[in-house]
Amino acid sequence: MAFGAAGFVAEKRVKGYPDERIGYMAFVRSATERSAIEAILDKEKAMAKKEPTPGDGTPDTAVEWEDGGKHVHVESGERYLRCNLSPEEFQAKASELTQAIDQLSSLESEAKAIKADLKSRQDAAAAEVSRLNNIVRNRYEMRYVGCEATLNFDTQKVVAVRKDTGEIVENRDMRLTERERQRELFPPQDVPFEPEAQPDGKSAAAG
Repeated sequence: MAFGAAGFVAEKRVKGYPDERIGYMAFVRSATERSAIEAILDKEKAMAKKEPTPGDGTPDTAVEWEDGGKHVHVESGERYLRCNLSPEEFQAKASELTQAIDQLSSLESEAKAIKADLKSRQDAAAAEVSRLNNIVRNRYEMRYVGCEATLNFDTQKVVAVRKDTGEIVENRDMRLTERERQRELFPPQDVPFEPEAQPDGKSAAAG
């Protein structure tokens, strides 16, 4: 249910449904929702039957007189009693109820967003704890370290060495793409042109 059992009851009352009709409408809900709705209706019905308690304020007026030799004392004050709503009052309360339902919906949406944000932060914190726990347990962590790779085209080998410790971290055969780089890195040397010598010792170019 969008607003729970209380919201369901309040929404139906705004539409003018009596409590008995609301109780019948609850039968289409799930067993859990129906039980919650019935509990609300029963509780409010019991409260309506309960004897109201007098107010704690000082009486507004007090009158005493003698009647047949008996002293009679009358106090005027306030008590919390049932008052039937006029049509105008009903509309005003219905409008207030609608606003309260909208506010409840907005707060529930806000609560879900806050809960989702907290869950995301909680997951991130748990991941960080796991990462640091692995580092402390293993006594090492993975980092980006400067290295130097040597491509030896004579041996067709590639050797990578850490610059900070000089440790060899890779020693393998060249891949095809690496072997193909030999012509790029070491292009064939051009043989210089030498003109053909003539019998008289002069070159052909000299004429």
